[in-house]
Amino acid sequence: MALTNFQSIDPTRLSLKYIDLRVNSPHYRGEISSQHNRYTIDEVVEICKILNKYAPPGTLMKIRNVDLSKRPTTPPDEEVYAHFINEVKTTIGKGTQDSVRKNYFPDFDRGTLIRRYDNEKQLLDPWQGSGGRYVELTEFGKEFINANIEGKQIAFTKYIDKLLGGYVSILNSILLHDDFEDFGKDKIFFEEFQFFISALNAPHPDFKIDQLSDCINLMRDFRKLPMSQRRGLSIMMSEQLKPENFTGDKTMKRDLHNWNNKIQQMFYLLNQTPYFEVATNNQFIAFKTSIRPDEFDAKKNRKRNLREKIEYRKKHTQNLKVDGFELDHLIPFSWAETAVQNSLIDHHKNMLYIDGYSHGIKTQNRSKHHILEPFNELDFLLKSSDPEDEAIYLEFDKNVKYNPQYRDEILEYNKQLCEIV
Repeated sequence: MALTNFQSIDPTRLSLKYIDLRVNSPHYRGEISSQHNRYTIDEVVEICKILNKYAPPGTLMKIRNVDLSKRPTTPPDEEVYAHFINEVKTTIGKGTQDSVRKNYFPDFDRGTLIRRYDNEKQLLDPWQGSGGRYVELTEFGKEFINANIEGKQIAFTKYIDKLLGGYVSILNSILLHDDFEDFGKDKIFFEEFQFFISALNAPHPDFKIDQLSDCINLMRDFRKLPMSQRRGLSIMMSEQLKPENFTGDKTMKRDLHNWNNKIQQMFYLLNQTPYFEVATNNQFIAFKTSIRPDEFDAKKNRKRNLREKIEYRKKHTQNLKVDGFELDHLIPFSWAETAVQNSLIDHHKNMLYIDGYSHGIKTQNRSKHHILEPFNELDFLLKSSDPEDEAIYLEFDKNVKYNPQYRDEILEYNKQLCEIV
């Protein structure tokens, strides 16, 4: 007997029939992928840098294979791993012996930043569980941490594409597909990704979608549903797809919350690539620029990432907009020559709330003032690329609004960006 009957909303809709087909499969959530981790490129860089000290390519580090709750002690042959974890936690502010080996390392292995080995030091399949007894950084991982800021972003995008099973490439293909452009309006909604697109690389044949055109046809059919029926579907799924509503083992249970969390994590990671932007409520994903990424044109690209402005205000002004101040891109947005540079420049670490007068001087001087240097513990000097220009003095709280906790982060990011533009 079928577990669901969402097609009853409208028996003529093939998209609803397909959703029933998928949800009735024990593998409905699709391919194994990152789910419980929320991390940034900076955190991955720091973890891999530390791993390079303890287990560079060619050197294996033995890791814990029993939960701390079951064995609180650390035997001598796992002490190196314990030191590694302590350094990770000190550096990024999170991470335990259990969370790193069970959550981070499987992701890093699937994205080819590390390799994991069994108790006999035999190489493990990255997609088989969260086990492992030894780890090492790969050459790709070492290249990642040694690259400049632009190279790191390119490598991280490759990592995400591998980790998520090629979805950077898949999304690019769909958004640029002629059939999708007929109705897609340049965006893919959360439910469309969850129900249809995530089935394109499904390892199980019971609901796998083989062709892009078949996927797009289902999306087109789904969009024809009136909003009232889509809301009805959402309510039905929220009420019905709860583990407590099902009997039997785990394969017989359905959990919409868990499935949503998986797609949210995928969106979170895809949003960190140079190419995609996710709406603040996870409603949809779209190209980060208003043009095709393979035809990037700095003169045409004028679309800003609202998420980054929100992130700056959250970190620096407690979500407040300050009258008389302008949120300035230190490295001008117009200087981006590639989609990668565009993503790096339109980042909250390249932003600074400066007073209108100082911003006017910078603008009138064609943004030559873009080199940020510390003046004392709180103030900055904004220097020009022309040594004959006088530096703009930014006094804390008078000419510049920022959280001093992130002062070093802003200075270091500006230094790195100045090296590539």
